[in-house]
Amino acid sequence: MLLPINSAVAFELLGIDVINTRKDAFRQALKATGVELISEAGEDQFFDSYSSQNLLPGSKRLYLGFVKKDDRFAFAEYEFMGLQQSLLLNKLREKYGRYRERKGRFLSDFEYLWSQNGINISLLTDWDQYRTRLIYAHPEAFTALQQEFLEYQQKNREASSAFNLNAF
Repeated sequence: MLLPINSAVAFELLGIDVINTRKDAFRQALKATGVELISEAGEDQFFDSYSSQNLLPGSKRLYLGFVKKDDRFAFAEYEFMGLQQSLLLNKLREKYGRYRERKGRFLSDFEYLWSQNGINISLLTDWDQYRTRLIYAHPEAFTALQQEFLEYQQKNREASSAFNLNAF
């Protein structure tokens, strides 16, 4: 079956088409899974945070980011306590096939990368935090979210530079 030229093959996470589902519908679908919301993105926070133990065994947190101006999915990041990279790598290889490797700072430090239907997937060890991270990102939307964050930081720097330090 041929797909229309502008039709993207859906990439699903938790049964949700991440590319074509906007923030509110994504949150509702996630809420239906029974996941516990820790904090929701707002004016000064750029991602939602959930307790994810019930979604993905071994994980501690799920972070979800959406582009503020149009509510597109930008990223989902699972955080695992400790070094669980080899276990997760085997499961991801079964699901997504061959991966690319990117060397990190340390001899034993690798990031494993896949690309599936418009979503970049990476598995890495955060040595500083003693965590393993599994990240799903929509490249264009993630770049847009990063730009929004940079603009937010710039606005805050300008506001703080106008702050009267003599008032103290």
